[in-house]
Amino acid sequence: MYGNFDAEEALIEWEGIFTGRSFDELVTADEPEAVAGSDGWESPVVFAVSQVLQDALAAANQSRLVNVSRLWVQERAADGEALDQEIATKILSDLARLARGIGGRDHRLYCWMA
Repeated sequence: MYGNFDAEEALIEWEGIFTGRSFDELVTADEPEAVAGSDGWESPVVFAVSQVLQDALAAANQSRLVNVSRLWVQERAADGEALDQEIATKILSDLARLARGIGGRDHRLYCWMA
């Protein structure tokens, strides 16, 4: 539906774009946190979206989401991956809607990757 991309890498890149933190800094901080199934590449894994990224998504207006998606598409292109701008914006918009919908700091967004 949305194409083939590394969800863990995307979470790191999105947080980096929203916060200005480097990819390496986020990896060193163990973002995103693997909360289930991190027994290697053979098994599915579930990542907890960081509270910082979740809050940034929830607070972002559509203009900000379009800008972040544009920067993400540019990052992927620099690594030789083609990603459609409309799809990138749709992904971030859907995540932002989920982040707004869960409310409160007692709930988290998770990303399952197989």
